[in-house]
Amino acid sequence: MSGTANKGDLSGLALRARVFFYPSLHAPTGLWLSPFAQGGVGQATRDGVKRTGSIWAVGASAGWAWLIGSSVHIALGLGGQYHSAQIAGGNGAPSFGRFYPTLDASAGWAF
Repeated sequence: MSGTANKGDLSGLALRARVFFYPSLHAPTGLWLSPFAQGGVGQATRDGVKRTGSIWAVGASAGWAWLIGSSVHIALGLGGQYHSAQIAGGNGAPSFGRFYPTLDASAGWAF
């Protein structure tokens, strides 16, 4: 079984930092830009042994936000992100690096 991995076996814990910028200075409405970065630790089976490694991602989105009444905040956006996992013991699966599209949608309470 050299070089094999269990599909769907990768799991982990990551911490994400994300900020929202409103270029028009009319927050919390209008155009927003939002970059993010995250990092953490992942675990997966490689060659029948549970191994750990690093997981990380970077990305950005752009979108539009509205206030309904004076307190309901709705935001929609699109973007992209790159995710990577480096699990000890080799370069193939379960290690990976891939780009994914992003669809952001949120609803909240503005105060």
